[in-house]
Amino acid sequence: MILEKIKSSFAAKRFFLHFSNGTILPVSPEDVLTFKLSPGQEIDPSLYQQIANLSLLFLLRSYALRQLAISPKSEKTLRLKLSHRYPQAREEDLNRTIDYLKEHHLLDPQKFLDYFLKRHSRKSNRHLQYLLRREGINYSLPVRSEVPKILKILKRQINNPSLLSQSPAKARLVSGLIRRGFSLNDVKIAIDEFLKSG
Repeated sequence: MILEKIKSSFAAKRFFLHFSNGTILPVSPEDVLTFKLSPGQEIDPSLYQQIANLSLLFLLRSYALRQLAISPKSEKTLRLKLSHRYPQAREEDLNRTIDYLKEHHLLDPQKFLDYFLKRHSRKSNRHLQYLLRREGINYSLPVRSEVPKILKILKRQINNPSLLSQSPAKARLVSGLIRRGFSLNDVKIAIDEFLKSG
């Protein structure tokens, strides 16, 4: 097999290797230097497989970096995204990509946790715990009253506080807040405070 040409894409910091079998593999500039690749070079099957493996790792790493640039991710979510994008990737390839990100402090659990809690600040602690477990994170939220959080929800959703004096409307509201994970005691206190302020 012949490496027919090497096309550069400096904006993306990658090279595209065009082979005589019709395949095109993206690699990093470092990979080109490591293998001392040049157009017209004869590529034996062993070397081609090494280049193909490095190309996949390069694609995994590039995609992971783009995802992290959009927003912090948990390791579990990032693994899922990588495996869906590149189903041919082996567990070993995913592990090497995750290890690279951790070594360079790009996959930071604390940074993700801070982002996650801020993004979902309106949710109840119980719901947050559930979502964090789904992300593969065991974290105990501090126990504190959620009355201020419920008050914000009430102020946003209810324009006419007098509606809460009607039993059916109040019952539906209480039921809805409890389903969202808030405690009955906090819900009652928040509604009382909301009615007094209105």
